[in-house]
Amino acid sequence: MLSLTPTEHSNPDSRIIAAAREAIGLNLDYRNDLDKEGCNLDRLFEAEAQATEIVSEAPAQGLDAMKAKAALVKHLTLKTPDGADISPLADERERLSWSLACDVESFTPLAVSPDAELIELSRLWQELNAEASTAFDAASALEDQTEYPEDEPKEVYVRGFDVGIGLYGACATPIGKQYWYLHSREQLTRFMEQPGNLAQGCLPQARARVDEILSAIDRYEAAVAEAEERSGFAKAWAIYDGIRVHRDAIRLRIVKKPARTLEGLAAKATVALDDFTGGVEDLLERLQRDVQDGRPGNNAVLYSIVRDLLAGGSHA
Repeated sequence: MLSLTPTEHSNPDSRIIAAAREAIGLNLDYRNDLDKEGCNLDRLFEAEAQATEIVSEAPAQGLDAMKAKAALVKHLTLKTPDGADISPLADERERLSWSLACDVESFTPLAVSPDAELIELSRLWQELNAEASTAFDAASALEDQTEYPEDEPKEVYVRGFDVGIGLYGACATPIGKQYWYLHSREQLTRFMEQPGNLAQGCLPQARARVDEILSAIDRYEAAVAEAEERSGFAKAWAIYDGIRVHRDAIRLRIVKKPARTLEGLAAKATVALDDFTGGVEDLLERLQRDVQDGRPGNNAVLYSIVRDLLAGGSHA
């Protein structure tokens, strides 16, 4: 009878290895006792059959169990009496089985996958992406609590004089139905430095107007910064931004590094899934929508590639 430890009872692969070892031993006993009188060959044969049945029916989950199965295949049916090689009487199917068993028994997996670095980068990116998402939510909550200045300074809005000196067309940006300069600091500075523009004809007035706008922007931005510091949003946003920069740098390395295995491609697909805020469900919904439109384009092909690569993993 097959004797297994509690660990072997709980581990399918340990059970396979122990059963294969016992079946080989019983088979050797059976062969050695064939010419002996009084030997209970039926008992040996039955015990060997039971052990072999365990090996045959239990699925191997690791390489050691697969090698144990291969050794038993070679020992029971394909070796010559001296155990040296396959029988010369073996047919093509037996020769193929022998070859496969030899390959499995001698197989040594690569110590390091060709895409080991890419897979590790994908794992790191996922960690950073989760951290970034948490940090962003925390910062957003604090931003909602920030008491910003109620109104922007009136000096940053376009005036009639601005049109005459060309300031409006060069620097103003739309805000609703109006135009302003609140986010145009660099444009304003460059405008005054460019020779030949309309402002050169009325330089003192143009300089005074630009200085007025820049001073108003400085006061407003200082008030905003103080409000964000007071609420804690500035610190929270700095934490998020630091994580985001690190995460995006890892993503760039992933983009630049070619995948050479399916595992590597799946690692890249996991990162690509970030483009879909709803995860794989969002991806499948977009893919279905594109296909139903009857005009699936390049995006639909990309969606399907990501779906297929993830199908074998935990996102399936």
